[in-house]
Amino acid sequence: MSLVRIIAGAAHGRALNVPPSARPTPALVRKALFDTLASAAPNAADFLDLYAGSGAVGFEAASRGYDVTLVEQDPMALRALNQNRARLGLHAVVVRGDALAVMRGRLVGPNAAFDVVFLDPPFNQPLPAVVSAALNAGSLLRMGGLLVVQLPSSAPPPGDSRWATRSRAYGSNSLHYLTPASD
Repeated sequence: MSLVRIIAGAAHGRALNVPPSARPTPALVRKALFDTLASAAPNAADFLDLYAGSGAVGFEAASRGYDVTLVEQDPMALRALNQNRARLGLHAVVVRGDALAVMRGRLVGPNAAFDVVFLDPPFNQPLPAVVSAALNAGSLLRMGGLLVVQLPSSAPPPGDSRWATRSRAYGSNSLHYLTPASD
């Protein structure tokens, strides 16, 4: 198991507990994500981390001033999320539940909307179905919001005519930034 640390903000340098079931987003990818967010959405905002795992991305967001909701259903990951939240002293809401249910408008409330929705599904899931659900979950985004999907670099980029997509590969991972085409 590799050591995962918060790379910036209030909890800079602090280590996270990583459950065996998690595949934490590498530091290089997290840095690229937040560099992009700093220019695309420079104000601290509401951040939804689906398939939160260890919380590496969500707690990175909280460390940088975002209001964060983390969604996870794996019991070991939930335990690690709660331990990490307490250890880091960061405010974040941990929701036990299925990310697909959240994308269908359940669990975080039917009127919940976020400025950034980050989706990093387990790579062993049927990724096309998960990505399709994300593309149909536009109601989770506030006007001007950003959907970010992390996938293996070998996976095709998500998107359809309703979304404008920018993609960037970082080794075996890629980040896809999607905004509604009408924005």
